[in-house]
Amino acid sequence: MSSLVFKPASELVDLLRNGEVTSVELTQAFLDRIEALNPQINAYLHVSAEGALATAAEVDRRRAAGETLPELAGLPIAVKDNLTTVDAPTTAGSKILEGWVPQYDATVVALLRAQLMPILGKTNLDEFAMGSSTENSAFGPTGNPWALDRIPGGSGGGSAAAVGAFLAPVALGSDTGGSIRYPASMTGTVGIKPTYGAVSRYGLIALGSSLDQVGPVSRSVLDSALLQDVIAGHDKHDSTSLPASLGSMTEAAKNGSVAGLRIGVIKQLQGEGFQAGVQARFDEALAELKAAGAQIVEVDCPSFEHAIAAYYLILPAEASSNLAKF
Repeated sequence: MSSLVFKPASELVDLLRNGEVTSVELTQAFLDRIEALNPQINAYLHVSAEGALATAAEVDRRRAAGETLPELAGLPIAVKDNLTTVDAPTTAGSKILEGWVPQYDATVVALLRAQLMPILGKTNLDEFAMGSSTENSAFGPTGNPWALDRIPGGSGGGSAAAVGAFLAPVALGSDTGGSIRYPASMTGTVGIKPTYGAVSRYGLIALGSSLDQVGPVSRSVLDSALLQDVIAGHDKHDSTSLPASLGSMTEAAKNGSVAGLRIGVIKQLQGEGFQAGVQARFDEALAELKAAGAQIVEVDCPSFEHAIAAYYLILPAEASSNLAKF
């Protein structure tokens, strides 16, 4: 099996750009690994082999012709199956939508296509993204690639498991109350919920509209930054889309230094309610950041004591409204 699948996305981008590997070769390497391992992991609900290879071949043809291509051209990617795609089924993990092929791409998917990124397929999730373990998909649970009898987190466990098992170099997820971040913490990957409105929600099957956000899943901070810069930006189709850019995440990630960075640690999100091991790892991370030159600042947010209660009023109310049509 090709060792290419184990390389970080940032390195693969360089190899593609320098002509050291073709996009077809790279895409096929991931498809071969998906064929071998996905039956056990169930990270993908749909594999788009033909479409992915067609995009890869187009990238190779244009690169050979000397065209200037987008930054991530030829890099394969997986997409959570609650983002609409015109060339593949979108089920949101539900039998209600089984076999439905949308008539339009989600804005983030359109941005991936503009980058000429081969889309490997659609990843598993708790039904309609309502869950925290990816055990509640109508198409079966996803296994944690580190231990198949354990959960990968949810609702976007499919994207995290795909990246964690080297079935994709990067993926897209969606996060309402932790659905990118939970799976990242459980699979050893990097998952980010961007600032609300920084990424378009157009074409994302809504769960809680005032909470949902699309974000990157990867194996490194730099790889997540590369993908975030592709999907971020204002979208006229999304009324909650921020009008201004938040700036390049990639440049900050490439710098790699946290010296002088102020990191806020919320007082109310420590201590009670956390397992001792979790709190210990968190404290160790803060100590490493401080040793690297970051400034750790405690932030007092008294209203956060009511956050979970507020969340469980807002989310079910919005979910009831958004999902009523199904």
